[in-house]
Amino acid sequence: MKKEFMFLMFALCLSVWVIVVDNVFIPGFDHLTQKRGLYSRYRIKEWKGDGKLDLVKDKIIIYAHSDHAEEFYYLEYKPHFVAAMNNLQAGETITLKYSQGFPKIWQRTLYEIEQGGLPVLRYSEVDLNQKQTFIWKFTGIMGGVFLILCLLSFLNKPKWNKRK
Repeated sequence: MKKEFMFLMFALCLSVWVIVVDNVFIPGFDHLTQKRGLYSRYRIKEWKGDGKLDLVKDKIIIYAHSDHAEEFYYLEYKPHFVAAMNNLQAGETITLKYSQGFPKIWQRTLYEIEQGGLPVLRYSEVDLNQKQTFIWKFTGIMGGVFLILCLLSFLNKPKWNKRK
């Protein structure tokens, strides 16, 4: 079993895992980072898939002005989230509750938007539990794929010293 092959398979499994998983541990609502800003706009980032095995989900990218710059936040696409975003007007003051977690530490994953102290959109506890369950299942599947590839690599190792 070559170390290069093992590293390549680990990198492949890890990259697929990072693409699919936003945060390994979804935080509770009391552990989210809060930031106030002015709502600017949103757009939908669509992934072209056939619908059979959509591991990479569509995202809503929300733009808000805070700290003298326009920042953007990611939210999983759901039709009722889009309907809630259509009710917001540009320039309104909103509170964004988000998390930046492993493996996508550069991405602000949004979980709640408040306007005037009232939630405009928010994940339900059931949605968060389902999302966390999917993350752990997918993590286990990718770990299993890596172990199977390692086992196949070990079993198919060439035997160079077996000549007669």
